[in-house]
Parts: sequence; structure tokens; C-alpha cells
Amino acid sequence: MSRVVLIDIDGTLFNSNSTFDFLDSLPHGKWYGFYRKVGASIFGRIVNKLAIILFSKDIIRMIGINCLKGYSQKKLLTLGEEFYDNFLLQRKNSEVFNMLDEEKKNDSKIILASATLDFLSEIIKKRVMADYAIATELKYKKGCCVGKILKDRLGRKMEALVETGISFPVDMTITDNVTDARLLSDSLSRVIVIYPREANKWARIIKKYNFKDAKLLHYE
Repeated sequence: MSRVVLIDIDGTLFNSNSTFDFLDSLPHGKWYGFYRKVGASIFGRIVNKLAIILFSKDIIRMIGINCLKGYSQKKLLTLGEEFYDNFLLQRKNSEVFNMLDEEKKNDSKIILASATLDFLSEIIKKRVMADYAIATELKYKKGCCVGKILKDRLGRKMEALVETGISFPVDMTITDNVTDARLLSDSLSRVIVIYPREANKWARIIKKYNFKDAKLLHYE
């Protein structure tokens, strides 16, 4: 029976927040720069975090996704392909890609588990030749994006994976996301990608869940 390997996308396969990096690549009015500055400010982050805790709503992300309103699904896929070639490829985490290639050589089942946008996830799945991908699903009407989320995978990867019939424990999980502690717990082996900004959080999580056997990959 094939090994099952879960791999996160943002920060793991690529040093990128693919949703916002893609949004930043699109043409916008002057308001967009102001919106991004507010979202990145201490005030914006505090308000957004409270909204996530109290209402499970990432307001900053929701406003950004609304920018996609009116784009056809075909156009988003075309723009996504360009984004992959011109931006993401330059931000590959080589060690993770090497591990991905080794797992593919061993006929492992590769599942991308991410909260990025559906069309980006689909492009990445095809480019890295993964078997399956879960991602945040956007709402479309008559082939056009309405700028809203249909199914959000932010903090809900486990539920989405179970819905698709994935059985736990899986053989390996590779992630940089501190909210993936549950997935790591339900994996026989673990690879954790660590950036300086999350190093202290990961130290606490590794101690709490006794992830001493995890392979740690440190990136700047």
C-alpha cells in the first residue's frame, strides 16, 4: 500500500503567502495599497485576530478575495499559471521539493493540504504532479468568481481531509503552519519548516506534543 504524504503549500513548498502574493500581482485602484498597509499594521492584525477568534472570520483575507469578483475561472487559471512561473518558482524551498521528488519516486500518494485559493492549488498540484489537493474553494456564478468563499480551509484542513476519505494516521506531514499541530500528531513522521518569526511558537508546540523525532528545516 502506498505511503500517504501531506504537504502544505504556503511557507512549505514555497516561501510565499500565495493568496496575497497573487492578489498583489493584480492591477488595483489606489485603495488597495491603503488596505494592505492597514492589514499589515499592528491595529489591523489585532482586529483581524479578534475577528478570527470570535467569529472565525479572517476579515483581511475576505476583503482581498473580494478583489477577484468578476474574474472568470478561465482567466484566474491563466493568471495563476503566470504567477506560478514568474513568482512562485523563484521561491521554492529546495529541501522540501527534494523530499517531494523522493516520495514520488517511491510511488507515495502526495496530497497538498492548504488554505490557499482553489485555482492556485489546482495549478500547483499539476505542476508538482501531486495526486490530490484541498484548498479554499471560491464561489463562482456562470463561470465567474463572485469574490466570496464557498468553503474555507483556513484552520480546517483535518476536516477537509477526512471528508475526502483520507485515513489517519498518515505516513508523513510536511508543514510550516503552527495550526497544523493536529495533523502532525496524526502522522507517523513529521517535517517542520521553521522561519524565525515562528521559532518560539514551534519550540512550545514541539515540547507540548513531544515532536522530538520531527525533522526540522530552518529557513530565513
